[in-house]
Amino acid sequence: LYPQLFWFIKSSQLVAQPSRAHKVVYARIAAPWPVSDRDSVLSCFAVDALEQDGGLMIVVKSLEEDTLSAEQGRVVGGAR
Repeated sequence: LYPQLFWFIKSSQLVAQPSRAHKVVYARIAAPWPVSDRDSVLSCFAVDALEQDGGLMIVVKSLEEDTLSAEQGRVVGGAR
């Protein structure tokens, strides 16, 4: 499902997982020529109601600079 929904993400790495439905990830996002690819740190929340009513909601937000400390992951800062 991941590659079909987020085809524009070239690679990603889990930075933190504060809860089962909340992940913080580093993502390399593909950009069309002549723009170069972009790096981002994203906070992702999911609500899975597929079994109940067939619904799925995913909320993705770019984190602000200096949101992550060096202890939390390799990437410090937000979208560049």
